[in-house]
Amino acid sequence: MNIKTFVYRHRWLLATLAGVVMATTAFLVRWHSVSEHYQETLGRYRILLAELQTAERNHAGRFATATFHESHALLDSAQSELDRQTAAWLIFRDYARADSFLTRSVTQVRKAGQEARQAARSFQEETRRRRDQLASRIVALKESLDTSLFRLEWHRMLEVADDRLRLASDLIDDEHLTAAGKSLDSCTAVVSRLEARLHSHRSDEVAKQEVWDQWVAHTLEESRKKGINAIVVDKSAHRLLLFSRGTISASFACDLGYNPAVQKTRSGDGATPEGMYRVTRKRPSGSKYYKALMLNFPNQQDRTRFHDNQKKGVIPAEAGIGGLIEIHGDGGQGKDWTDGCVALSNQDMDKLMKLVEVGTPVTIVRRSGLVR
Repeated sequence: MNIKTFVYRHRWLLATLAGVVMATTAFLVRWHSVSEHYQETLGRYRILLAELQTAERNHAGRFATATFHESHALLDSAQSELDRQTAAWLIFRDYARADSFLTRSVTQVRKAGQEARQAARSFQEETRRRRDQLASRIVALKESLDTSLFRLEWHRMLEVADDRLRLASDLIDDEHLTAAGKSLDSCTAVVSRLEARLHSHRSDEVAKQEVWDQWVAHTLEESRKKGINAIVVDKSAHRLLLFSRGTISASFACDLGYNPAVQKTRSGDGATPEGMYRVTRKRPSGSKYYKALMLNFPNQQDRTRFHDNQKKGVIPAEAGIGGLIEIHGDGGQGKDWTDGCVALSNQDMDKLMKLVEVGTPVTIVRRSGLVR
């Protein structure tokens, strides 16, 4: 039987086999094509995940929120489409739609990364600018406090502000900008409170200056009229001025209480009282601090103020008014360290003891205008 006869007799079988071979070939081609497309899609997916991680490191979620969220939404759509195609029969799978979502998502996430980098640079510059401005404000406060009477509360606030500014600077250097911003916010709040208190304090001093001037004028007038010696303590100048017949006859440097910038309000506040007093006793010996002149603190004005402050809740109900305010020795330390007394060097104390008697007027003011 020749070939023609064989083909003719088995033509239907051969046709069927040819059909099977063609179908199988088409299937294999389609399978290969789909597999390649799937691998390409997975490659885009991996690239997208890497781009997302880079964008997250650049804080895209914070600095490019809308664009970053849009890229995530496109990724979710691509993932859903991939899941849908994977569930379909192989030859019917089509990853074109998923590719489209992935391509758009990559574009958006790269855009978000770029926006975030630009915004982060701007934020970093703004954070550094805020830090520098705060540093300048703190320097100004330090200079102001250095030329003012010491107030413990203010210096503690300044220390807190300094600490928070240093922390913010370290965080900026480490590029922890969010934490640095919070530290700067905290520092700003402290600095603003301190500036407000200093402004209020100075306004209060301006209002009280007239009263202090009246006290000093009254003391000098008494010295002139009675021909006696009198003492004026200028707290801001750290000087004890001795007047004879209304004229300055001696000036001594003095140390004050460790919290001298305010009026004494209660026992233990470290403030040197402000008011008009008298020497009630001379102690040439037996004083804890060399020699001493005892003053009549608290006087009636001090008691009235103390009770008013207790009623207002300014000071605790259990607080004491204080006492044992003296002009004593062991001073000349160049700092304010007493519990509220006025301290002279022992040499100056020896001179003063000879010029002062019981009953000598002693007026203590925060600022007298007598010392230039």
